[in-house]
Amino acid sequence: MPPCTARDTFDANAAQVANVFTAMQADAGQPLRELLADGGASSNDFLVQLQADILNRPVQRAGVEEVGALGAAAMGQPMTPASTKTSRFEPQGAPAGLLDNWHKALAKACL
Repeated sequence: MPPCTARDTFDANAAQVANVFTAMQADAGQPLRELLADGGASSNDFLVQLQADILNRPVQRAGVEEVGALGAAAMGQPMTPASTKTSRFEPQGAPAGLLDNWHKALAKACL
């Protein structure tokens, strides 16, 4: 078995998020229009674009990487984030077979 590559890690991360996104849509009973992203991994343009491609939905990245930490720090105090500029990533076409291969790998791993 060949060693995993950095690309494999990106693919796995995006596929896991896609599974959660699909579950959220099922719970909501309707399609979700977009994904809002923040956190350390969202600073990687390649990963965020891959996520948009796999979901076939736009991904809106927060202007502040750790939105949750910023909110906790404010604790109800008025604040202006240092950066409110957001980035929007539009889908450009998912890599062929990525999600199918991910689901097959999960089925093998979870036997």
